Amino acid sequence: MPSPVLTSVDVRPLTDPFAAALRTVITRDGIPADPALVDAVTRAVVEDGFTSPEARRILRTSGVRDGWNQRFAEVRSRQVAAWVAPALAGHRRVVDLLAGDCRVTRELAARLDDAELLAVEWPEHYDDVVADPSFRFVPWDGGTPPSADAVLLGAVLHHENDPAPLVAAAVATGARTFVVVENCVDDTWSSDLHLALDLFFNQTLNEFGSDCVRQHRTRDEWVEYLEPFGRLRHFDELHDVAGLPFPYQLMVFTRD
Repeated sequence: MPSPVLTSVDVRPLTDPFAAALRTVITRDGIPADPALVDAVTRAVVEDGFTSPEARRILRTSGVRDGWNQRFAEVRSRQVAAWVAPALAGHRRVVDLLAGDCRVTRELAARLDDAELLAVEWPEHYDDVVADPSFRFVPWDGGTPPSADAVLLGAVLHHENDPAPLVAAAVATGARTFVVVENCVDDTWSSDLHLALDLFFNQTLNEFGSDCVRQHRTRDEWVEYLEPFGRLRHFDELHDVAGLPFPYQLMVFTRD
């Protein structure tokens, strides 16, 4: 697997909101942790960067890494699937484009009885992909994905060094409905803070191969960028997402 593209960010001006974000997840999601852990991890990241051996050690040996990841993988997947399922209901074939470990796809399959679910992902990009007869895993080589009536892009666009090819691939499916989940820039969650939290999740809490780049946008910027998907017909926010300190935004586009 190629090394991820990592964009740097100076975490020092973000120390307080960064620490507050970590504390929010640990406290709200009931992850057992010593009260001093967040300050110790934040200090190690400020001093040594997001690959800090000390920060990684604290998160691993305390059990916070496992507890955080369990809630993100299982609870978040159920939350997201329940939230987006109504936007996908009624479509015969649904492609989850860059489906990750496929946990959201599995949860969607349980809610979309009449749909054919296809999880499209780079082969061997994830070590713990779930297998389930309720959906079909399709290895992707970057070409045209399978045809679809609806496409889900679940919090993946901001991880692309260049999202344009992924947008084009989604359009190439022939779908008329595009369901996009993102975590948008706003007055509370700046581009720098989003990037810092991406780097923490992918490089400190875990050691993932996903890109961490400056592709976060405001709601209006995403709507403009995703013009190939057609007209925005529905927008919503989901707060208190397990494993995440910030809300998710849901944008549903339709093409005539």
